Amino acid sequence: MSHQSDRSILAKVDELIQLRRRDEARSMVESYLAEHPDDASGWGYHGLALVDSDPAAALTSAQRAVGLEPERVWLHRVVAIVAHEAGELRLAATAAERAVMLDPHDPQNHRILADQLIRIAGRRDDALRAANEACRLAPDDPRSLVALGNARLGMSDYERAAEHYRAALASDPGNPVALHNLALCHNAMQDHGTALTLLQDLLVASPGNAGARSQLDRALRDLLNEFQWLALFAGLVLAIVAGLLAGQ
Repeated sequence: MSHQSDRSILAKVDELIQLRRRDEARSMVESYLAEHPDDASGWGYHGLALVDSDPAAALTSAQRAVGLEPERVWLHRVVAIVAHEAGELRLAATAAERAVMLDPHDPQNHRILADQLIRIAGRRDDALRAANEACRLAPDDPRSLVALGNARLGMSDYERAAEHYRAALASDPGNPVALHNLALCHNAMQDHGTALTLLQDLLVASPGNAGARSQLDRALRDLLNEFQWLALFAGLVLAIVAGLLAGQ
């Protein structure tokens, strides 16, 4: 098999992963690895193909890839992604930090680092610094603005998080993470109506988004609860007014 055909196979695997057709990607990359057992890229893609179905095995594959090419930035990013899905948050952060160390000028490395650190107690300020660095390196990239919003959201700074998500949506209106997390911000700020609208927009943009459907149900419940409390309050006020009028 020629080097060019090898690259085309891995490019197809990458395309399948992006389309979330991970079972097909896994089958293809495993056939590739049977002929190229020491190919670091192949093991990296194998990890990404397994990340949904078997995160622990995905992590094993990603770590094998790094063992083959320890100075390759992309492979450390893969370890960070699959370690996160496997619940190994500190390992994910360590891998992301290694990617930043190898290439501090790539905003994607800082974005991934920020997303890992925000989930670790005591590292939220570090997450915010990483997100700010991503924005400094790529100020017009909506993904950097989303990372900054995520850092603020993790710190329960809902108003500033919402500002960053809105800025991201200004240039990328269908960004699913920005829509979803902006809805979370509005729900946390008791603005359930806006949260509901945003989640409906997200379902239109990403109809298969299970997280959006779950949050939509929650927003609906919160909105109904709010209306129930308003109705109860209005009934109490009317009863008091009626009592006052009756006493005149």
